[in-house]
Amino acid sequence: MKKKEKCPDSYTIVYQNSITIHVLGKGTHKADADLPETFLWQIEGKSAIQVNGKDYELLQNQTMLIQAGDRYSIENGFGGRTLSVVMNPV
Repeated sequence: MKKKEKCPDSYTIVYQNSITIHVLGKGTHKADADLPETFLWQIEGKSAIQVNGKDYELLQNQTMLIQAGDRYSIENGFGGRTLSVVMNPV
């Protein structure tokens, strides 16, 4: 019987130093305030998002655009996955 490999809860891919893709799993994730616009897509479960002190809930298949310079944090529960795409201007 083959041993099942565990998928990491969170990981990051950087493409050509200008696009950063994060897949955020369970836990609290805080972004730097100096990031450019960030696109969020809730690909599994749901998450609680706080942007500049205001609370939001992101459900599966919902998206959100975070404006450049906004402070935000994401709280994913068990089974929650959020795709975060940051495109740095060149």
